[in-house]
Amino acid sequence: MRLTLKSIIAGILLFLFSGIDAPVVLAQDRATLSSLQAMSEEIKREPLLSYRRLQALEPEAAQWPDNEKLWLLLRKAQAELLLYLNPELQQTVNRAQQLITPQTQAEIISGFKVYAGILAQQKGQYSEAVEHFQQALSRAEQANLNHIYIVGKQELAYTRSLTELYQTSLKEIQETYVEAFALGDKFLLAQVNETYGAIYGYFGDYEKSVEYYQKALATYEQLSYRAHIADAVYALATIYRYWQKYPSAIKTFERYRTLIDYTSNQEVAFFALYGLGMTLAEQGQCRRGITVIDEALAVNALPDYRAELLKRKSACLMDTGDFSGAQQALSAAGEIFAEIPELKGTKWQLEVDKLGSELAHAQGDDGRAYQLLNLYLEQFSALQKKNADTRLEKVRLDMEQRHKAREISLIQKQQELTELRKEHNELQDRQQKYFLLFAISLSVFFGVVMVYQRKYNDKILELSIRDPLSNLYNRRYVFNYLQKFTDGTLPDKGELSVILLDIDNFKQINDDFGHVAGDEVICRVAEAGQKVLRQGDVMGRISGEEFLCVLPRINPEQCREIAERLASSIHEYTFEAGNKKRFCVSVSIGIASLSPQCTDSSSLYEHADLALDRAQEQGKNSAVVYRPEMA
Repeated sequence: MRLTLKSIIAGILLFLFSGIDAPVVLAQDRATLSSLQAMSEEIKREPLLSYRRLQALEPEAAQWPDNEKLWLLLRKAQAELLLYLNPELQQTVNRAQQLITPQTQAEIISGFKVYAGILAQQKGQYSEAVEHFQQALSRAEQANLNHIYIVGKQELAYTRSLTELYQTSLKEIQETYVEAFALGDKFLLAQVNETYGAIYGYFGDYEKSVEYYQKALATYEQLSYRAHIADAVYALATIYRYWQKYPSAIKTFERYRTLIDYTSNQEVAFFALYGLGMTLAEQGQCRRGITVIDEALAVNALPDYRAELLKRKSACLMDTGDFSGAQQALSAAGEIFAEIPELKGTKWQLEVDKLGSELAHAQGDDGRAYQLLNLYLEQFSALQKKNADTRLEKVRLDMEQRHKAREISLIQKQQELTELRKEHNELQDRQQKYFLLFAISLSVFFGVVMVYQRKYNDKILELSIRDPLSNLYNRRYVFNYLQKFTDGTLPDKGELSVILLDIDNFKQINDDFGHVAGDEVICRVAEAGQKVLRQGDVMGRISGEEFLCVLPRINPEQCREIAERLASSIHEYTFEAGNKKRFCVSVSIGIASLSPQCTDSSSLYEHADLALDRAQEQGKNSAVVYRPEMA
């Protein structure tokens, strides 16, 4: 979700008004107004002390002119934003709206429009936030308020990134960087660098994201802006979490907890708890992670953050076998997303279906698991296609606008130089070249999009037939392959044998050494199978510890030799659990082959299962070939 908490928004508005000329006031009012405008740096360095000073002025301000009241409210809003006092910030903005008139200074009106956009952004009301920021941009542009214009444009770019319009947001922030660079202000450039860090984090380019956040952090430390330092540290910790550099993430979140003493608002601690709980859960420390997550959920926090915590809690409870608790947490997350229309259909909301599929599978309801996973893949594919279509439409509109601009320019030149026939012809030639360039560019772009879409569809297909843990084929694929072979729809139909492999005492391994060790055993079995089996053989994971191998063009005895090599390769490997305990594993194998008495996939699998039962009855760690007397 939001990578920087309020780091993109907290404090940028403190800079808005540092270069604004004071309004014309009476002599007795100038000292008060000048004092308010001079508090910008003080608020950046010590927001809590400044806020208390502003509160002390409020009784006296009741007698002030509306213009001075608005400046007081503006400074209060700046401090409240840094101190995470969201309810107070909402009240301040509401009070300001009652005082603003059409004659109010443009910088005051556009400033509070930006604050209104930030409040809507924090509530997940992204469409409303975009509308406020665009109104602020329009007013600032008309009044030549460069600083406010840059801040509003930056917030607009960040809001678009929250709704996954990454290409649009990146383009807008690039334009903002150029404009901020022209002003030469370190603080504003640091804010732009933070937005870059957020957008690259959403792209998944974590190395570049960290680079931009560290640039911003270095500037804040140089300026001694405590609130901005804390927010940049939080953003870095979050990127490390997404990057799966969990030790660095935990260390940085702990550092953030020591930096938030600049505010008396205890709800700020929620963000530290959120980041730490999510990191511990993702690292696999579910028991400690759930404890921290529950502590975070007890704080009144932003709804999209709560939804992410509930999804992670559901995954952890699933791993610990608490399926009822996992379902309860997952349902609560789904209800939150249902109340935020802007997040409907995003990857964050779609993850609810994905987790639901995993939960159904863990409960043994493979039918529902398949339905939910199929629904997730369809919606995720549609989301990717929508994003590609949006980018294509944006490029098309941009090209059309440039083309229209060129046409207007051409007509003007033709009107001015009607007597010069030669230049008139040259301009026509230039127009044709532009049109040809446009057509070629559009064709190339369509070609690139089609290639990308094909690659993406291939990737989705691969994910739908693969087991995510072992990277082997999943149950549905391997049984479909076996059925096609026995039905004669595959070209190399002939001799065929199957190996049904079961890891001995797998539940005991999980109980003694933990689920992480169990996962490692599954991955090792998959790796051994890929090394021992021949090219053209198919291996799939069909349940928790059970694997099915399909071997064409082979008789039972040859298959038995391969099975014994596979069992030996697995048994010779020594595993090491997290507690440094070493252990070995063995497997039991059942082998069956096509024959006049066994001509279809169901019989073949049934015979292999009977042979597997015989291998387990014989003491396990053995391979048995099916014989008719076993029936």
